[in-house]
Amino acid sequence: MNDLKEVLNILQEDPNSYVEIMTDEVNTLQGIYFQTHQMKRCFSNYPELLLPDATYKLNNLRMPLYILMEIDGNFVACTFILQHENSISISYMLNIFKKQNLLWTRTRFWGEEITI
Repeated sequence: MNDLKEVLNILQEDPNSYVEIMTDEVNTLQGIYFQTHQMKRCFSNYPELLLPDATYKLNNLRMPLYILMEIDGNFVACTFILQHENSISISYMLNIFKKQNLLWTRTRFWGEEITI
């Protein structure tokens, strides 16, 4: 499944899903953000807690898969893969999440508002 076009076609089969590609200045893939309508709906029902996790060596591109989970890890809010695990790339993906999920402002950390 290294054919990026094929992967994107599969991700975009559902017209209610949101996919965004992050590239660098020479159009090299840096990341892919993916969220289904169901993921978005589940997050809107329980926006108070987000649990980030990353899985490594899941694909032969060596790009970690990030998963934002909610409540006790039973629901996935969104997923994204990144070429580089740096603050710029992670912030870029979290900003997509914020644009797609306006209830992110209800997310709390130890009873306080969280800045993502």
